[in-house]
Amino acid sequence: MRTKHINIPENLKQMPIWTLSTKDKFPVNFVETIRQNKIVGLTERNKTQTVDYYTLCKYILDTALITMTIPEGYMIIDVESYASDKLKNYCLTLNPIYAETSISSKGMHLLFEYPSNYTKYPNAMNRSIIKVKDQGYEILFDHACIFTGNEIQTTGEHSVDELYASAAKRVAEVKDIIINNFEPLTEADRPVVEYLMNSGLYSKDIFKRNDGTVDTSVFDFANVANWYNMIKIYYNLINKPLPSYEKIMSILYYVATNKIYRDKFEKIVTADKSENYLTHLIKSVIRTT
Repeated sequence: MRTKHINIPENLKQMPIWTLSTKDKFPVNFVETIRQNKIVGLTERNKTQTVDYYTLCKYILDTALITMTIPEGYMIIDVESYASDKLKNYCLTLNPIYAETSISSKGMHLLFEYPSNYTKYPNAMNRSIIKVKDQGYEILFDHACIFTGNEIQTTGEHSVDELYASAAKRVAEVKDIIINNFEPLTEADRPVVEYLMNSGLYSKDIFKRNDGTVDTSVFDFANVANWYNMIKIYYNLINKPLPSYEKIMSILYYVATNKIYRDKFEKIVTADKSENYLTHLIKSVIRTT
């Protein structure tokens, strides 16, 4: 049976970026779920685990929670139910490719191509999510988002550039405070950074506790430790000495922030207020591995 019609561009429907979510909003590996006849979680976003929109619709019921993994070049403004009426009304004046109400009907999803000022905020680039919790919205990239098909109309009076800039500036402020304590990344560091950015992540299923919840602290440590070992392997392969301690800190901080970011990363955890959680974690990894 076909699910609700989603009025998005045809090129997005033809991309293999579509899957389903469970009632708990966790995206599933659609290909493996069909093959094994049981729910299999989506742990990596790649083309073997997702399908195009039309293939997906051949197998699902109208009530299915159809989910898109946002492709490169696109982003979604996810407006929470608790956002102010002022913000919600402003979002209704934007010019998205597609807009709809969320499952609760009190929030919104607005789909955009990257804004024209996307590259003006390098610290926000390649981020999977930018959270603006105090205002009640998030900007999602390379992220799974449920589509309800409950389309709403916007006036198109304003571009998304201003709202994006407001969120992106926050990322720059936070990251600059910490990164300035390390050795800045340069163009010469691009190969090793891309090497780590293109690497996979551990499945969170490995780090489940007995009650079924995920030990995210162990997940964070395992991934950062893996990237640290990869740095050592990379420089050994190219027959060059390891970069400075401060440079390694910057590399790991950048990669962790962009690949496994959580709000907790920015929480100050030392008595002298000199280190946030992520800085402290990276130092622990380097010290113990």
